Amino acid sequence: MRHNEQLGYNDGDWELVKNQLKNVLVNTARKETLITYKDLSFALNPEKFPANSEALSALLYEVTREEFLNGKGLLTAVVVKTGPIPFPGDGFFKCAEECGKKVFGRQKFWIFELNRLYSLHKK
Repeated sequence: MRHNEQLGYNDGDWELVKNQLKNVLVNTARKETLITYKDLSFALNPEKFPANSEALSALLYEVTREEFLNGKGLLTAVVVKTGPIPFPGDGFFKCAEECGKKVFGRQKFWIFELNRLYSLHKK
C-alpha cells in the first residue's frame, strides 16, 4: 500500500495536491522568499493538510525527492517553521540525507541549499 493510500487519499487526488504544492514552492523559490508550514497548509487545505500533519510531511517528502532526482534542488528548503527565527523542520534535513546529501551543520547546509535553490529557479 502506498503512503497516500495509508493516509486516505487516492492516487489522483494525491497527485493533484502534490502538483499544487510544487507550484507554491516553485513560486516561493522564484520570489526568493520563504513560506511557513502554516501558510503552506492554508495554501493547500488546512483541514486536510494541517501544518504539523503526517499528510503534509509525506507530500513535502515526495516533492523534495522527485525534484532533487530531477536536478532541481531541495525544493522544500523554502519551507520554515513559524517563529522569530525562520528555520526548516527536522524532516527537511532527514530527506536531504536520504537524497545523499551530507548535512555538515544544519544552518550552514540550509543556507547553502536555499541559495542554490533560488539560483535554480530564477526567471
